[in-house]
Amino acid sequence: MVIRFFVQVLFYSVFVFAKAHADWVEVTGSASVDEQTYDEAREQAQQEALRQALQSQGIKLESHQYIKNGELLRDELKVDSDAHIRRIEVRNEELDGDSLTLTLGVDIDQLHLCPDSQAAKYRKTVALLGFSLQTPDQANWGDLHSVSRGLSSSINEALQQHEKLLVFESSEHSLYGNVRNAPSYLTQSKTLTKASTIIKQSGAQFVLSGVVRDMGLQDSGTYETSIWDRTMRSWALANETRRFSMELFVHDGFSGELIWQSNFATEGDWNVASNQKIGFASQAFWKTNYGDAIHELIDEIAYYVDEQLQCQPFMTRISRVDGKNLQFKAGAASGIRPGDQFSVYRSFSFSDPYSKKQFELTNVKTALTVSQVHASFGAGTIEIEAGRINVQQDDLLIAW
Repeated sequence: MVIRFFVQVLFYSVFVFAKAHADWVEVTGSASVDEQTYDEAREQAQQEALRQALQSQGIKLESHQYIKNGELLRDELKVDSDAHIRRIEVRNEELDGDSLTLTLGVDIDQLHLCPDSQAAKYRKTVALLGFSLQTPDQANWGDLHSVSRGLSSSINEALQQHEKLLVFESSEHSLYGNVRNAPSYLTQSKTLTKASTIIKQSGAQFVLSGVVRDMGLQDSGTYETSIWDRTMRSWALANETRRFSMELFVHDGFSGELIWQSNFATEGDWNVASNQKIGFASQAFWKTNYGDAIHELIDEIAYYVDEQLQCQPFMTRISRVDGKNLQFKAGAASGIRPGDQFSVYRSFSFSDPYSKKQFELTNVKTALTVSQVHASFGAGTIEIEAGRINVQQDDLLIAW
């Protein structure tokens, strides 16, 4: 049983961060095996333990019991939507006579979602770029040099399972030349910037990119060809652990600013012959213990990205202005319907005293009402001539 959690992140100077709360709790549940099978008793004991874990955190529960002819057929436990169980560990299981006792460690996340947010009902566009590899030689073991595009494609597949994101893979592009210092690099004017023109050309609200920091073996001598090394491998005594560490970056597609970054890491056994070339994300790769560990990590990344972006304001560019009629770059695929309303914002770019480009939004205090929706674009009207409030192409429509 795995229920994911949401972490709210809001952008620009007027927004704030809201962190999730996570706790491990240890609880014990019990059940009788006198009139039911061991598996049924174990399930009942687990339900009792989970109920205690959630109640200990002050989480609201709803219990629905289904009874027929005086017999309890099913007991369902419903958890409030702002609480999530991420992991369950069985720490002790003991049968004493006809009484089964089960002790669990439960990892619980709590946070406040955004039930009143208009933005939550729209799918936000995400451009997923290729990943850079910090130490290319580490990909030689197994010929994993395709990790740049293979990792992007694998994350894309995982993100496609989330309804609130509209993902476009562009793995042929990579942001970082100076991989070690990513996501930053120095321009010719020696000012620090956070993204490249690729972001501005993408048209997406968010851009995901990253760097694979480490794919090295725990023991680099594991695959040496000496008699000793070969003997250790044949006796299964060699250290075959292989690390995987990556850093993920999320840029705002409108300002080009880095708005979030996080590190993810795992490891697994790499029991593949030194001369075997299986490639990253191949069927043979996923069958390895190392590939399986990375697959689980990718699922975690997808959930985390979805949770980070779900409650963020929905933004789309105005692509055409004609009096009171505006056309914009989002449509039915993003969940927009006729009659929806968006706030209109003017966008400004300027350079600060350090020659760094900044991005600013100004609310013109008028709303657009959607009149037409197509797959990837839409149109609507505002109550005042666009020229009178200086609304132009590339200004923004926002739902909060």
